[in-house]
Amino acid sequence: MNQPGYLFGDSRVALERLELLARVYQESTSTFLVKVAGQAQFPLALDLGCGPGFTTRLIADTLQCERVIGLDSSATFIELARANSSRETSFVQHDVTVTPFPSGPANLIFVRFLLTHLSDPAAVAAKWVTQLEQGGLLLLEETEAIHPNHPVFAHYLRIVEAMLAEHSNQLYAGRFVAGLNLQSCSSQVISELRRLAVRNCDAARMFMLNLRQWKENEFVRANYPTSWILELERALQELSINESGAREIEWQIRQAAWLKL
Repeated sequence: MNQPGYLFGDSRVALERLELLARVYQESTSTFLVKVAGQAQFPLALDLGCGPGFTTRLIADTLQCERVIGLDSSATFIELARANSSRETSFVQHDVTVTPFPSGPANLIFVRFLLTHLSDPAAVAAKWVTQLEQGGLLLLEETEAIHPNHPVFAHYLRIVEAMLAEHSNQLYAGRFVAGLNLQSCSSQVISELRRLAVRNCDAARMFMLNLRQWKENEFVRANYPTSWILELERALQELSINESGAREIEWQIRQAAWLKL
């Protein structure tokens, strides 16, 4: 995804970050998909904000879908995704905040870690429901909380939360999802909180790659000394190369689904 206000970009560094993120969250997401939709068949599923296609392929591998189409506004990511497409998957460049979608109505729409980057997520989520066939499913995954037990992670998260808030985005969009009301056009099927403890080295790599994308951000430069950011980057790098099993950070991920009435 490369919407206005999206701070993590579509560079090679961003690609490396998304590849790591896909690996870290794969089991959690696949469990969610199977629990909500595993027994059904879907002629058409959409993966919104698909990036280079990691989640799109996960949906195709996990569920019984005739077609899975990934939509993303980044031409760079769509090109990369198409290079690894399969018989079931295809990719279209499109701003997912704009409806109707070029695919036509879908039987399932999946969205992960995207609402956190939107300034009006309620209005956009309501639009997404209109792009479902009757009886279709909207599945959302967002971070509701992160509990760091390491000072480096805590310092990083404070900066990111402030930076996102400055851009009218929210780091913990799972809290929004927990209270999201789409009852006028759909019925909530499930809303659960999944805990995921992540290895220090994996969390540090994700954070370090993120930091390299946003450290020149105007808000960051205006509010944090360059020396602080460089020291944070160094500390994250040190943690990232220590392949121990230590897990001093835990994500709480809100997983929710709605059925189109």
